[in-house]
Parts: sequence; C-alpha cells; structure tokens
Amino acid sequence: MTTALDRPPEEAAEDTSFARGLRVFLTIADRGDIRADELSTLLETPLSTIYRYLRTLTEFGFVERHGSGYRLGSRLHVLGAGPAVSAEELIRAAEPVLMTLTEATGETAFISRRIGVAAVCLAQFASGQALRVVLEPGQAGPLHVGAVGQVLLAFAPPEV
Repeated sequence: MTTALDRPPEEAAEDTSFARGLRVFLTIADRGDIRADELSTLLETPLSTIYRYLRTLTEFGFVERHGSGYRLGSRLHVLGAGPAVSAEELIRAAEPVLMTLTEATGETAFISRRIGVAAVCLAQFASGQALRVVLEPGQAGPLHVGAVGQVLLAFAPPEV
C-alpha cells in the first residue's frame, strides 16, 4: 500500500492547495535562492498565488526573503550546519565525479541526500553491466535500510 509519503507532491491525485504549497516550498528547498516570478514560471502558477504561498511560508518561518528572492527560512536550518546547499548545486558538483567513478570502476555511481527520515537519490550514472544497482533520481528509501541510509543517518542531527 502506498501513502502520500511515497509520492512527491507533483504526483498528488488531487491538485489541492496543500500540494501546491508543498511544490512551492520544495522548489525553494531544491533551488536555493529563487525569485517569485521564477517560481511562477517553473510551477506554471499565477504570480499572485505564488505570493500568497510565500507570505504563509514566511509567516511560519519556513521561507525568508533574501534580496530579490526567497530561500529556506531560519526555522529549517540546523545551527552550526553552515549555509544550505541546494540539490541542484550538489548535482552540478557531483556529476563529473560520478561520471569518473562509473568509468573507472564500471559500477553505478550515485549521490543521495537526507530529506527528513529518507535517503533520496539526487543523481546517478548507471554502469553498463548487465547486473547493476539502479537508483532513479527522486527515489527515496528509509534511513535505517542500506549502507547509504545508515551513513546519512550517522551524520543526521540527534532529533532524527
């Protein structure tokens, strides 16, 4: 049986206000700093609607205004963890390393990130082997299962 936790908000059965708000929030989390007009274009949502979601997310401290754009709010930052790094930045930095690892070892290479209590694959370079590990970008698994999840769990904040 699958639940809403197993699917990203863009795959919600209904396009509810909550799902649209989550898409705004997750896009900000994924992109880092982003302007309201960019959100409107990416999410194909009227700018007035984007501002309404941004106002609510800002009031709760999940998002904050930064220059001409928005970013994750202080409520979501772990003290001492340094600046937030977007998934896009991680993928851009990891791509040449993943490609080199796959070429050098003949094995699949991937990068995962902890999101809540799940390990989420951000990017992968699959090997040409007949038998291989394949993790699709966006695929999530619990932190307590598998080596990748356990490594991410080991470096998670104590409350996780």
